[in-house]
Amino acid sequence: MCGITGIFNYKTGKPVDKQVIRRMTDKLAHRGPDGQGYYCKDHIGLGHRRLSVIDLSDRAGQPMASPDGTVWLVFNGEIYNFLELRKSLEAKYDFQTRSDTEVLLACYLEYGPDCLQYLRGMFALAIYDSTRDRLFLARDRLGKKPLVYHLGRDGIIFASEIKAILEVPGVNRKIDPTALDQYLARQFVPHPKTMFQGISKLPPGHALICEQGQTNVYRYWDVDYSIKRRLTFEEAEAEVYQCLSEAVQCRLISDVPLGVMLSGGLDSSLVTAIMAQLGHRPLKTFSVSFAEKDYNEADYARMVADRYQTDHHEFMVRPDALAVLPKIIWQLSEPMADSSILPTFWLAQQVRQEVTVALNGDGGDELCCGYGKYRIHPLAAWWHHLPRGIRERIRSQFRRLVNHGKGGQGPLHRIWTGLLFPEARSLYFPIFFTPERKQGLYREGFIPNVFNCYEDTQELLAQAEAASSNVVEKILYLDTHTYLPDDLLVKMDIASMAHGLETRSPFLDHRLIELMASLPVDYKVSQGRHKRLLKSLARRLLPSEVIHRPKQGFAIPLDAWFRGEFGLTAKMILEHPAAGINEFFRPENVTRLFQEHLAGRVNHGHRLWMLLILEIWLAIFFQGFDPQAPLKQLRP
Repeated sequence: MCGITGIFNYKTGKPVDKQVIRRMTDKLAHRGPDGQGYYCKDHIGLGHRRLSVIDLSDRAGQPMASPDGTVWLVFNGEIYNFLELRKSLEAKYDFQTRSDTEVLLACYLEYGPDCLQYLRGMFALAIYDSTRDRLFLARDRLGKKPLVYHLGRDGIIFASEIKAILEVPGVNRKIDPTALDQYLARQFVPHPKTMFQGISKLPPGHALICEQGQTNVYRYWDVDYSIKRRLTFEEAEAEVYQCLSEAVQCRLISDVPLGVMLSGGLDSSLVTAIMAQLGHRPLKTFSVSFAEKDYNEADYARMVADRYQTDHHEFMVRPDALAVLPKIIWQLSEPMADSSILPTFWLAQQVRQEVTVALNGDGGDELCCGYGKYRIHPLAAWWHHLPRGIRERIRSQFRRLVNHGKGGQGPLHRIWTGLLFPEARSLYFPIFFTPERKQGLYREGFIPNVFNCYEDTQELLAQAEAASSNVVEKILYLDTHTYLPDDLLVKMDIASMAHGLETRSPFLDHRLIELMASLPVDYKVSQGRHKRLLKSLARRLLPSEVIHRPKQGFAIPLDAWFRGEFGLTAKMILEHPAAGINEFFRPENVTRLFQEHLAGRVNHGHRLWMLLILEIWLAIFFQGFDPQAPLKQLRP
């Protein structure tokens, strides 16, 4: 696992300044604490920070060159089938290392950009081919590893994280108002946008080629729900178990200590059980516990650890969010308000003290309909058969109940939101700031510059419609292309790489994704039961308490926090006359959110959290606030 940077001045041929590449790469030192490397020649420059996991020798360092020195590679991630690929290429290539990097380079030399079809893994890569004066960038199918870029006057600048691109002279720090609007609705900025104008995310499953003065971004992989296999439920269960076991097995290759992030949920528990069945020893497992009972999953994690006699490590979280928030936001480089990044960040910090690589259960919910909304959304079919007048009367009743109720994101609100805003039902569920709330929040002069945050989703909605006629599969498709890569995987990548920890996700194996897409929907969710197939195969592997427990997110009690000492500090920061958010929002409406929350009229905890994240980000990236400083110093 690593960090990569680069500049390719393909438009002007301007020489690349090696010192700029060094500064960019230094910003990613946390992603690769074990070494660094650079290649600069004429109008191309590449940088790399290394976290050594496979083949710890210096020979496996990057940038790595082809034997004749014409092709150079920097790469972040792991190619899990590299031994299989190496065997197929050994007749033509004399390998000098045991690394997956050298196999990836040979694969490109053999197949060119089509090499992506042969790769099984998580990756963000950059290959400069001097024989064609071509730069080839690519990101893995599900978006596990990040890659951002800026197209400028001279050419392209790219990196694993935005903060590295900001080190390049001439890259302006300007906020994209559409991205800000999208953030308020979804709690993250969806690809290909970032919060910075002119800096884009390369979408998952996409590649980018710069050649002959042109830039071409194209999709090389997508989920296909159109082809269904005729398998009985029992046959499907057996195939999924075999495929998941293979996905776990190939992720156990490592020359450094390895463990599991065991939350106590179904998915990470299944990964732990399969690792134990595969004979992985010693099996180290890690979980966090909370003082608040409603947020504590530690008992379930202990059940699994006891069953498989793992070397279990449990960490009690006594969070000092005020101390760690600026550090996390600096790592993120842009606002992302999934509060579960806090416990994930603390867990990664503790896990790294014991191991360098950890498996997790990310992706299981998007694979097998793990969220409650997959049970709610069949209601949509009934809803759209109702006469329009009846729908309007029901809408008004929902609006009255929600506006006068104390819940902000409860089941009633989610159903209302899903039915009132068809786009939101699938894409942005739940909506944190509805269009009405945003209009009341924005300054008058800012509103005309903002687009409706759904206008840019028409292409994605069309793709979902083309992917399947089934409403549940459409939602699966949209979750896989939005919430998963732009929230969940960002959270895990940033939290883990901040501590030099590599995380691997067997449920995100693309072969497993393709297998599950080929199975009937009712194998995944049926009669109100979600994750049906995974729960069935878990019966012989896990305690029944773990299988049938209520779903519990890795969340923190924001509503309570904003009514305590944490909220007092947040209020002081957000209501300060020098607050950066005052450029966009009416201060009196920010104050109104606090008043309604403290009075118990509406739970605005998550909305206030989103504004606080945005304010800290503005302070760090636009006002020079030191992310290592105590947050209370932000607005003294």
